[in-house]
Amino acid sequence: MNPFLILIAALAGYTLLKGSTASKLQYFPKSFSLKDKKLIFSLDAVNPTTTPLQINNVFGVVYNGSVMIGRVEYINKIFLKTGTTILNFPVIAFAGGLTQMAIDIASGKKIDLHIIGTVNAEGITYPINEKLSLK
Repeated sequence: MNPFLILIAALAGYTLLKGSTASKLQYFPKSFSLKDKKLIFSLDAVNPTTTPLQINNVFGVVYNGSVMIGRVEYINKIFLKTGTTILNFPVIAFAGGLTQMAIDIASGKKIDLHIIGTVNAEGITYPINEKLSLK
């Protein structure tokens, strides 16, 4: 048997397995919170497989009502072992949007934030579109 063909078949099989493994990644947007005067977006990433998975990036835009208040822009690789991993991402704030949010917080209003974006893991892009209360 040709060793070159065996190598090609093995690489193709690995690529297919890795792609199907990555498609099993689950994620659950969890919350927005204020930590040390910074807005943090948290999500649970669940790797139900025995194969480590890699998140390549997370991007999103955060709204308070119809006002864009910031963005999530995370481009460092994250390696996920089997099980659930809690991921926290800082929100890069836009000054104008935070002004109204600060007023709402001071007046005791419930703050509901909306994130629209993507998580890219192993070359597969997963959408994020979630409304969460500020905790």
